[in-house]
Amino acid sequence: HLERNYGAAFPTGWVWAQASAPRNEAHLVLAGGRFVIGPLPTYSYVIGFRAPAHRLSWDFRTTDLDAISDQKDACNGVLAINATSRGGRHHLSL
Repeated sequence: HLERNYGAAFPTGWVWAQASAPRNEAHLVLAGGRFVIGPLPTYSYVIGFRAPAHRLSWDFRTTDLDAISDQKDACNGVLAINATSRGGRHHLSL
């Protein structure tokens, strides 16, 4: 895995992940982290979860005012994320 910053700036801290369950029963993709916009730091996430057999197609975005919180411990390889849609209809815990 290699990364390169081709832009003028890169997030000060970020995480990304993608996963697929056996037999493609479910899929997950997420990206987010700490961004500095002007003088203010902010956290922003985008999460997509799909489970076709259950007809689930959920998207969570902090820019859409969905609530996403994280707990991370990079030294121990731990990332926990909780996401709740703005109306509270969908909740995802990882």
